[in-house]
Amino acid sequence: MNVKSPELETTRNSNSLHIIQWALILVGTLIFVACLIWRLTPEFDAPSRVWETFLILGVGLFLVGLLLDWLPPAISLFIGSSMATLLLSLSILALLRIDPFETLDVLILRLFPPKVGIWKYDPVFGYNQRPGATGHFTKGPIDVDYHIDPQGFRVTPDPEDPVGRIVFLGGSFTFGTGVEDDEPYPSILGREYWTDYKVRNRAVTGWGTQHAYLSLLDEMKEEVPPKLVFYGWIAAHRERNYIRRSWVDHIGRRWGLTQNLFGVSDFRKHPHFEIENGELVFKGVVGPKDILDNPPDLREKEISITQKFLKEMDRLCKEKGIPLFLLNLPVQLGSNPLEESGTIEIPDYLLETIEQYGINFIDLQSAHRGSLPGDNHPSPETHQAIAEALAANPEIHTILYPSQEPMESGDG
Repeated sequence: MNVKSPELETTRNSNSLHIIQWALILVGTLIFVACLIWRLTPEFDAPSRVWETFLILGVGLFLVGLLLDWLPPAISLFIGSSMATLLLSLSILALLRIDPFETLDVLILRLFPPKVGIWKYDPVFGYNQRPGATGHFTKGPIDVDYHIDPQGFRVTPDPEDPVGRIVFLGGSFTFGTGVEDDEPYPSILGREYWTDYKVRNRAVTGWGTQHAYLSLLDEMKEEVPPKLVFYGWIAAHRERNYIRRSWVDHIGRRWGLTQNLFGVSDFRKHPHFEIENGELVFKGVVGPKDILDNPPDLREKEISITQKFLKEMDRLCKEKGIPLFLLNLPVQLGSNPLEESGTIEIPDYLLETIEQYGINFIDLQSAHRGSLPGDNHPSPETHQAIAEALAANPEIHTILYPSQEPMESGDG
C-alpha cells in the first residue's frame, strides 16, 4: 500500500502554484507590451475601449501573479481563470473585428430605449417622438407646449369620420418648433380647410430628407394609403442627409432648440445611407463618436443622396397613384448658420431633380410673414400664410375636392 508523503504533496502544490504564478506574470507582461506596441503602430484602428481593456487585463494578470503567494489559492485561481476567460473572449472578438462594448451599447439601447423630453432612441430613424409625450419649450419670449399623439406624431385635429389621410413630412419648420399645437400649418389645414380629412404631421425637429423617405416607407405599409403626401423642404436638409460631422454632433448633444426640459444626451443618432449599385443602402445609425471627420467630396455626396431620396419618394408615390408635393418653405435670408450659401435661392440640383422626375413643386417663399423672435423658425403668421396658400392651390383642391370650385388665395 502506497502512502503519499504530506511533505511531497505540499512540494508538488507549491511547484504548481509557482508555475501558475510565473505563467500569469509572463502572460500579463506580454499582453501589456503587445498593447503598447499595438497602440504605437500607424495602422492602429482598434476601438479605444477594447485596447484599454486588454491593457487592464495585462496589468491585472501581472499583479495577480505577483500576489499569488499572499492570496488564498482558491481566490487566486478564481481571479486568474476569470481574467483568462475574459482575455480569450476578447481575443476572439478582436479577431472577428467586433467591438463588444459597441455591441453592448446597441443591445442596451434596443432593450431599454432612453426617453428624454418628447424624444426616444430609434434604431432606424436615429431618434423619434415618444407616443403620448408632452413637452414644454421656452426660448426668450417663446413659451409653448408640445403634445405628441398616441402614434408618435404632433397632435392635429381628429375629424369624426375622415374620408382620407393627408400626410406632412419634414423637419422643425413643418413640426412647428416654437408654436403651439394648433399653430403649425398642417394643424391649420386640418382645422380650417381640409376638415373632412385626417391631417397627419409626421415631421420631427432636426429631421431631413432621409427621415422623410423612411416615414414614407412606413406610410406605404398601412392598409389604407394616404390621399396626399407633402414634404416640407428647406435648403438646410441637404446637410442632414449624409454624415456631415457638424450635424451629427449637433443632434447628438444639447442644443439651443432643446434646452430646459429637452436636454438630450448622445442617444440621439443619425441614419446613415449610402448609394451602392444605384440603390439606397441603410448602414445603420451613427453618433458623434462614429464620425471623426467629414468624408471626402462631402457636398457632392450630400447632393447625390438627396436627389436619390427625392427620386425614390416620387417613385413610391407614383406606384400607388398618390400625389407627392415638394414644398419649398419660407426661410428668413441668412438665418441658418449651417447653410453654406446664406441664401434662400432654390438650389440648381433641386430644380434639376424636380424637372427630371416631374415632381410636383410649390415655392412658398412669398408666404413669409416673419420668424419667431430670436429664432429663424416660422412665426404663427407665416404658418397661417403657408396654410392659406396650400388651401388655395387649384391642383391640390382638385385632388381633394374634385366637384368643388377652387377657393381664392388668401396669400396675396
